[in-house]
Amino acid sequence: MGKRWYIVSIIAVALSVIVACGGSEKPATTQTTADLLPERFESLEIVRSSDVRLFEGEKLYEHINGGAEVYHLYDFVDVATAYYKHGETEIVLDIFKFAAADGAYGLMATLRPWEPEMVSLGVEGFATESTLDFVKGQYLVRLTGYDESEATSSTIRTIGPAIEKLVPGTSSKPQTFDLFPKENAVANSEKVYAEAFMSRQFLSWVYSRQYAFGDDTATLFLTDDASGSKIVAWGAAQELNPTEGSGDLPFSEGASLSFESSFYGQIVCGLTKGRLVGIVGYKDPMNKLLAQWLQTLP
Repeated sequence: MGKRWYIVSIIAVALSVIVACGGSEKPATTQTTADLLPERFESLEIVRSSDVRLFEGEKLYEHINGGAEVYHLYDFVDVATAYYKHGETEIVLDIFKFAAADGAYGLMATLRPWEPEMVSLGVEGFATESTLDFVKGQYLVRLTGYDESEATSSTIRTIGPAIEKLVPGTSSKPQTFDLFPKENAVANSEKVYAEAFMSRQFLSWVYSRQYAFGDDTATLFLTDDASGSKIVAWGAAQELNPTEGSGDLPFSEGASLSFESSFYGQIVCGLTKGRLVGIVGYKDPMNKLLAQWLQTLP
């Protein structure tokens, strides 16, 4: 009996210690996208003038009029939206969350204008007189005004840096772009195609960047293709066999394509190290850069 009492006493003491310390560690509070929209930015005299609304998954179509399908291609999760006022000027703030940072960046790149006014927010951003977009981690932030007045532009450019500080996540481009050469790269030309690169449905999650060669430009691209299914499908679409035809470029033996497109120009591509890699708009002066890239890919 004494021994049993001793054991019970030990358990009681242990429990009292746990209670005194607050018990087992409480689970961390999960921050939602809606939590990223504050009631006010005190120092900026900008206040939220509406409730925060959250649209999840397939309900995105209730928030944006057309184009929801594109967001879903990039693995859209939800969007939180609210109105903000600075004096008499009102704007809309949308924060879109994606399943991964690559999806957020990829969607943003589809919105990037041809000659954007870039802004230093998050990974990358651009602005007009009435809008400001930037991406950070899994989030795409969109600020939209109702006119192109100086007041609207000022409000948007003021709130942009403030909301950027509240949004978590990386401020680096997708790591896949680290595999691309830096020489001759055209600034802010990176894109991520969730599907249908060059209008080919099977060319999904393709990463690309433009390069300048004098007066000419070309696009280098890369996508995972460990099984070889993408190059086989592309060869079939062009009525070609994935075989040699790319000169002395160091692609995997018997796994390359070279053909002319009436719209895109010369295309050279092939398998290397589990990836389908290539160039769109190929010309002879680009051979050296392409060969060096293929040789240095990890």
